[in-house]
Amino acid sequence: MRGRWLQLLAWLGVLASGCTSTLDPAAEQACAEGSALYSKLYVNKWGDHTDPAFDQVLAVARQYPSSRGECGTLAGLADLIESARGHRKVTSSPYTTGPKFYFGLLLAIVGVIAALVSGIWLLIVVYQEGIIWLLLYLFVPVAGLVFVFLHWEVAKRPFLLNLAGGVVAAVGAFMMVK
Repeated sequence: MRGRWLQLLAWLGVLASGCTSTLDPAAEQACAEGSALYSKLYVNKWGDHTDPAFDQVLAVARQYPSSRGECGTLAGLADLIESARGHRKVTSSPYTTGPKFYFGLLLAIVGVIAALVSGIWLLIVVYQEGIIWLLLYLFVPVAGLVFVFLHWEVAKRPFLLNLAGGVVAAVGAFMMVK
């Protein structure tokens, strides 16, 4: 029974990050059952990041800098604790920066607005054909496409605008991520 709480949190970090690393053997030995750190961790609650036991975790993590920042290691857990305490901010972001981000955001907003307007427009066109078509359009998934194909002349402009808006929104969203 080795430092179960510590291992559990480290393994949760491994699962969250998709990594396969395990605890550093030296750090694992420092947290083994019977050690001073293990007894502090076993008694204290992990939910409170201000707990003094976390200072012990940070001290042990600093002893093994070779594993600093690797997922699933005690040092990786220390990074998480320091971040929760506000000592260190997480700076990585999945989004790009600069003009590419803002242009992508603009495209995404324009695409969503175009898709929304064309969706309402298509709903109005369906209503003009009859209440039965409107009910089918709203409650039967395939009925919308059937309506567009059967009434192509009146439905083609809102349908194509809806498709174009979706494509523009998707392009904008993909431009925003790295």
